[in-house]
This record gives sequence, C-alpha cells and structure tokens, in this order.
Amino acid sequence: MAGVLRFSRAVAVALLLILSSSGRVSSEPDSAVLQLMQEPVSLFDFGLQGLRNRLRNLSIAKDVSTDPGVFYEWNENRVVIFIFPAGATAPDLDSAKEWARRAVDGVRSCLGVNPKTGELIGAFVIKDLFSHSGFRKESDPTDLGTCLAAITCIQFSIAYGPGDEIPQFLEGQANLVDTNVLFGK
Repeated sequence: MAGVLRFSRAVAVALLLILSSSGRVSSEPDSAVLQLMQEPVSLFDFGLQGLRNRLRNLSIAKDVSTDPGVFYEWNENRVVIFIFPAGATAPDLDSAKEWARRAVDGVRSCLGVNPKTGELIGAFVIKDLFSHSGFRKESDPTDLGTCLAAITCIQFSIAYGPGDEIPQFLEGQANLVDTNVLFGK
C-alpha cells in the first residue's frame, strides 16, 4: 500500500508540474523578420550565393586564402566579386600585385575563363549557378552564361607593407572575360 501511495504522490507531483508549466511563453517574429519571410528568393539571389560558395577559400598565396564577397550593382548592371584577404598583408607592393593577379586568375579559372587568353571556355559554369537544377525551360536564354560573364568584374583590395607599420592598400579591378588586371594607386 505504501508503494501505491508513493506512486500516486509522484504522479500527482508530475501532473502538477506539467500543468503549471503549460503556460506558453512565445514571441512572434518582428516586422523586419516578417518582411524577409514574405520575400521570395529569386534564381538571381540563389546564383549570387552559389557564386560566392563556389569561390570560397580562394587561394592567392602560400597560406593565404580569401572568401570573396559577391554582390550586384543595380545602377551599373554589374556582378561584382570583391576580394579582400582579411588578416593577411603582402610584404611589399610587387607581392601585392602578384597576389592580386593570382586571385583574379583563380576566379577566372574557377568560372570557366582561360586566364591566359581571357576566353570564356566554360559558360556553363556560371549558367549552372543561375539556373534551375535538373530541368530547363524552352524560354530560358541559351546564352545566359555568356551574358552573366560579360557583366561580371573582379575588384580587390590587398594590404601590403612591413609587418610593423600600418599597411597600405593596393586596389584594382579586372573584367572576368579578359586578361588585363587594372591597378589603382
């Protein structure tokens, strides 16, 4: 009998705890989160993210890699791949230029451009990032990869200088389908 009473008490205490804790504490998404939840992701959004993922850990020098930023400049109709190797400083200006060339060549190679000739030899690489997976519609542009490659540029900012001084920055850009690299200051 004592065992039954102990069991009954344990059940009563458990029920009391369950019932007293059933008052739900919840919060709703705020207006910013609700707005984002209602925005659909376009193939273009998805493609920009895929492009960024494809270029992740781009190697530009021994033990130096970067995760480029990717964004679209609306007013320029331009896809920009931005390279900034955070936390790494080239020893001098010539090394910074070499890092920039390697980064640009790496992006070009990764996206189907021959860095030696500037020729787009793999338009499908970019096209696939910005397309449905597993099917194609008749209305899809056949030259999508070529069109996207033509509006894509690579910008960079490379820190350089002796380690005990405040670094300077080499900035510049290059078109994806090209062989040139333009250096700023």
